[in-house]
Amino acid sequence: MIGRLWRIVLPVKDLERSVNFYGEQLGLSLKYRLAEVEATFDCGGVELVLRKREQTSEATAEIVLELSTRDIFAACKQLGRRGISFDEEPTERHGSFCVPLTDPDGHRLLPVEINWQAHLAAMANSTK
Repeated sequence: MIGRLWRIVLPVKDLERSVNFYGEQLGLSLKYRLAEVEATFDCGGVELVLRKREQTSEATAEIVLELSTRDIFAACKQLGRRGISFDEEPTERHGSFCVPLTDPDGHRLLPVEINWQAHLAAMANSTK
């Protein structure tokens, strides 16, 4: 029986660049590292593993990591101070705010401030 998602593995071309992005810029905690092959970060109890690959598939562009935050505007300011740039301002959707960005390998990330009451109401209305 499946219990919960515990690990996500992303292929990356340049491990050092990606470790800097996820660790220094996004602020995730590095749990451990296997030489120059992979690095594992803690992402709220789920492991995010960056695994070095010479080539990454275009299919990885379809992966979107949605990262929750309590305050999207404060998170954007903090990430901006760490060198992350955004193409747009946070936008509201179904009572929640989000802002897309990409990592050095083109993986899409979506920091989201979720208003659960509004989100669940919008989802309930969309299924009718």
